[in-house]
Amino acid sequence: MKTIYQNIFLILLAIIYILYFFLLLGFGKDNKNLITTTQFLLKIYISIYLIVMYNPFVKSTFSETDKRIVFSCALFLISTITITEIYYNYNNLIYYLKKLKVF
Repeated sequence: MKTIYQNIFLILLAIIYILYFFLLLGFGKDNKNLITTTQFLLKIYISIYLIVMYNPFVKSTFSETDKRIVFSCALFLISTITITEIYYNYNNLIYYLKKLKVF
């Protein structure tokens, strides 16, 4: 059974990926601020979760659900880093090409 902290994580993760999907399809430039804010909140949540659950001062067990959450955390961190960098670099390239009147 999933606990509340697991549900919070999954909901925030779903929101991020839905926003990425819409942003990559080109729906709204305003989503960029929402994505940045949601990414920041989820990164803070992941950090606090990992510190609280797996610090060396508390004896804890590593369940199947915990494995899935840690794996999802790692995928989220790597995807936000790569997708964000690709998106910003692509937008900068398009901006400069339009400035040079290539398009």
